Amino acid sequence: MSRARAILGALGASLAAALVVGVLLSEDEPVAAHERSASSRRGATSTRAVPGATRHAQGAADPSVLGSSALAAAPSPRGDEAPGTELRPAAPARGVLTGRIVDEQGAPVLSPELVLLDADGESEILGPDRLNLAPGGGYRVEVGPGTWSLQARAPEHSDSQPTSVRVAAGCSPPHDFVLTRHGILRGTVQLPPEVRGLLPRTFRVVLEASNDEPPSLATIDSKPEVHLRRVDVWVGHDRSFELRDCVPGLYRVRFELPRPGGGWVGPWAQTWLEPGQVREGVQLRFPAEADLSVAGLVLDTQGLAVEGARVTAGPHLATTDAQGRFELRGLELGPHVLEVAREGHESRTEELEFLGDPLRLELRLRPEDVVEGSLPSSTRS
Repeated sequence: MSRARAILGALGASLAAALVVGVLLSEDEPVAAHERSASSRRGATSTRAVPGATRHAQGAADPSVLGSSALAAAPSPRGDEAPGTELRPAAPARGVLTGRIVDEQGAPVLSPELVLLDADGESEILGPDRLNLAPGGGYRVEVGPGTWSLQARAPEHSDSQPTSVRVAAGCSPPHDFVLTRHGILRGTVQLPPEVRGLLPRTFRVVLEASNDEPPSLATIDSKPEVHLRRVDVWVGHDRSFELRDCVPGLYRVRFELPRPGGGWVGPWAQTWLEPGQVREGVQLRFPAEADLSVAGLVLDTQGLAVEGARVTAGPHLATTDAQGRFELRGLELGPHVLEVAREGHESRTEELEFLGDPLRLELRLRPEDVVEGSLPSSTRS
């Protein structure tokens, strides 16, 4: 009986001790809550959103956006923060550019590129693999906000004109690009017998292209913008040739063949090339002798013909006849210095520009100064 009373007494003491501990804990709870709130206000464990910042794991990289650079990692504010956690400013909102890249007929362009230039002059070229191309020529690309200069280009097409675009967050209005297709010129060339035996071989072709409209091919000299270039073209045994990647417009085409003592320059062939057109039947030729380049007269100050004057332009030489006439053939296109000399006359130099059409000149030579007079009488015998 005494043993039972002892057990009951021990249980009562334990129960009383538990009640005392519970009371003490309940009295300490406001103090702990107050300390946690103060710590939260100091930014130690706050779970409220921080404007303009997002939480990232250390070492993780955000998807890169054109025009937005990576931001430096911010140090962890507390040493007891979870390992690998940091605060970083949020990346700028992305802008989206959309539109189509098509040719002048509205068909999608193969293998287009988009050239982007930002306000700082930094450029980037986006190829087909980065344009997210759609079957109808549509594109979609994400860029950083700001002002961009855009230009589209593609093989065998004319580049688009640069256009300035203001990009904001979200999707900007669509920007379409129209690229004009280039064409092909094909034909044959007539050659002298001594040149025909050299085939196949490479010739130099002179292309004069204009962006003028073709109301009349006779208005070739009134074109607003002309581009002159020389290209090498292969001529086969059948005397055929092909000129690819030609910008649409009005054309004059001719062959050149360098030769000792002066090259041969064929006459102009004229044609019109539509976008994407293959123009067949262009006929080029070399004459039996070099074409006339410069012709003219050499006269004295009284208008009389000067016979036997030597007229030279580089390796090209002509001598005037009894009527003072001369001809120079086979000059290459471009600038030349013409020199005229005759015994008893002052030499003369002229600068000229040969553009393919024969030049007509009239040159006058002054007689050399002649000392006239008589000897003094004291010197006579």
